[in-house]
Amino acid sequence: MDYEMKMIDREIYGREIGEKVAEKRERRAGVKKLIDVLIDLSHDDETIFIKAKNKYGQYFSDDELKQFIAEAKNDSLQEA
Repeated sequence: MDYEMKMIDREIYGREIGEKVAEKRERRAGVKKLIDVLIDLSHDDETIFIKAKNKYGQYFSDDELKQFIAEAKNDSLQEA
């Protein structure tokens, strides 16, 4: 019985970790989409940062958000 409980606990733990990773990926994709839209609308970096921070600041640090903005700007310059 003890072995079965350990296996069930391990399965539950693995599922929880997988769900957290999926949520993080979804948030990362969401913030990148938001930044892309705001860049397309010709907003300045400060406005983009404020809007991204308001929506995703509880999940990402200021530095991470600034990095996403820099990456999106770089990607949009390479596409042009």
